[in-house]
Amino acid sequence: MKKIINNIILLIIIALCAFACTEDYLTDGGIAKAETELTVYDYLKANRYDMFDTLVQIIDSLELEETINSAGTFFAPTDYSIQLYLESMTDTLVKYTEVSDILTYTLKHLFNDLEQSAMLQYVIDDAVCSLKNATLKWR
Repeated sequence: MKKIINNIILLIIIALCAFACTEDYLTDGGIAKAETELTVYDYLKANRYDMFDTLVQIIDSLELEETINSAGTFFAPTDYSIQLYLESMTDTLVKYTEVSDILTYTLKHLFNDLEQSAMLQYVIDDAVCSLKNATLKWR
C-alpha cells in the first residue's frame, strides 16, 4: 500500500512539473530603450513597482520637483531605504531616551525634521555616467 501511495505521489509530481512549464517567459518585448520621455520626477511617480512613493511625497513636501528634473544625476533612495532610515531613527530615539514603548520615528516626524539640504545631497549637477560615453573594460 505504501509503495502504491509513493508511486501516485511521484506521478502527481511528474505531471505537475510537465504542465507547469510554459514558454511565456520567452516572449521578447523588443529592444529596450535607454532613454525615456518622462522627467525624473514623472519616472519616480510612475514606477510600476511603487518603489519611490515616499520619495515623491518628500520631493513634493520640500518643493524640489524642478531641482530634481533639472539635475544631471539624481540618486533616488527607494521606499525601502527610507523605511530603514525611519527604523534607525526609532532605534536611536529608544537608545537615548530609554523609552521603547512609545517612541517611533514616523513619516510625520521625517516631514517635520527634513530640510532641502538633506535631499540635495542626492542631486548632482553633472551627469555621472551615460551610455553614450560608457566604455567596456575587461580584466
